Amino acid sequence: LKLFAHVTMQAQRVRFSKMLTHIVGALDAGPALESDLRALAARHVGYGVVAADYGYAGESLIRAFQVVLGPTFTPGMRTAWEDLYRLVARTMVAVHRADPA
Repeated sequence: LKLFAHVTMQAQRVRFSKMLTHIVGALDAGPALESDLRALAARHVGYGVVAADYGYAGESLIRAFQVVLGPTFTPGMRTAWEDLYRLVARTMVAVHRADPA
């Protein structure tokens, strides 16, 4: 199974970056952010993503921050990103459980 086969990796990097920026910017938006995440999750179901993939994605995201930022990636930053990712993953996994495709 090849996920995101419909786009190039460069396009996927841009989409991922834009979505992260959107999520961080919309943290105080409450229901609007949840609605956006549910729509994103529904698209991911169609791409072949399964609920378990979110754990791997979260680990990869945190590891990427660690590698790229090195010592400037403080424990406080790590905790904040882990908390944010848990919020995102929890919302998206709920959609996968409701519609596993």
